[in-house]
Amino acid sequence: MTVTENEQNSRLRIGVDPGGTKIECAVLRSDGVELWRKRIPAPLGDYVMTIQAVTNLVQKAERDTNANRSVGVGTPGSISAANGRMKNCNSVSLNAMPFKSNLAVALGREVRLANDANCFALSEAVDGIARDARNVFGVIPGTGVGDGIVIDGEFLEGCNSIPGEWGHDLLTWPQDGDAGSRLPLRKNGMRRVFFFVRPRNHRRLYSEPWISNASSAK
Repeated sequence: MTVTENEQNSRLRIGVDPGGTKIECAVLRSDGVELWRKRIPAPLGDYVMTIQAVTNLVQKAERDTNANRSVGVGTPGSISAANGRMKNCNSVSLNAMPFKSNLAVALGREVRLANDANCFALSEAVDGIARDARNVFGVIPGTGVGDGIVIDGEFLEGCNSIPGEWGHDLLTWPQDGDAGSRLPLRKNGMRRVFFFVRPRNHRRLYSEPWISNASSAK
């Protein structure tokens, strides 16, 4: 894609969304106009290939738009304040890895990284559907279930960088061997289990006794 000289001189930004099943990259002007976007499948379970895939996407974005700009990443989970490594990622290959620093080395520049749900909620609060609201609660029902909270134009960071993660709330009282126990990094009965299960499993999951009896749980 070719852009005009004025667009090249604008303050362009490159954003990356490494999700559980896909990785997406976009180039934006300072006024929010999107110049370029591309999505590729995520290399599931392979940390090194994930770094390479993100690097390749960013480099392609730069070639196609003649841009060499700052890179921001909205990632599942968050960076541990204790050791600088990722935690609580539904993209499990990122957990316990120094993703931010490794990606910065691969790209040869500083990388800014924040929880993807926080980024989403802030974007909607700034110039999206919630731009006139003081308090915003944004929800992402994807491979995992995340959320972000924005108050007065700033997202709540919290001590663990993932405040209000309602995907970990219990919906009922499951038994050993129930559907939730068979999903990676998901505890029995968590809300995220309901969102995660693929359509082909819908009939089996919702026929589970612990789910059909959930309304009677006290």
